[in-house]
Formats: sequence, C-alpha cells, structure tokens
Amino acid sequence: MTNPCIEFWQLLHVSDVVSEYSEVLDDILENKLDEKGNSFVSNLLYEKTGQRKAIQLKTFEKYYLPNIDLAIERAKGFAPGD
Repeated sequence: MTNPCIEFWQLLHVSDVVSEYSEVLDDILENKLDEKGNSFVSNLLYEKTGQRKAIQLKTFEKYYLPNIDLAIERAKGFAPGD
C-alpha cells in the first residue's frame, strides 16, 4: 500500500529524494503527522521552500515550474510500472 500525496510530488521538484533522503524513505512513505499536524513530507518540503499549504506564485515560479520535467523523471523511479 502507498500513501501518495501532493507534497511528495512537490518534493520531487526540489530534491533528488532517492539520494537525499535515502535513510528516511520509510518515513516518507508513512508520512506521519507531527504534534502540530504537519506531515513528515510537508516538513521536508518546508525545509526546502519555506512554504506550507498555499503556494505563492513566486515560490511556484522559483521551485516548481522550471523543474516539472525533472520531477516527472524522478517520479518514474517510484512508479511500480508504466
């Protein structure tokens, strides 16, 4: 079973998850909430972008828009098949 989330998709835009987070991949999959109600992946994303929940246009243009193709390639590494 998997726990897909939009934050994971966003994280793929800003980091090479496999190499950068190799020691916490199970934690990423579990994606537990912290005491403030933020998910594990959301906290990783916040460390990279400084944004939570609603993404401002300048953040989107800086981190996400230019890395769409890169995120797609990285996502393929997590896909169980085609």
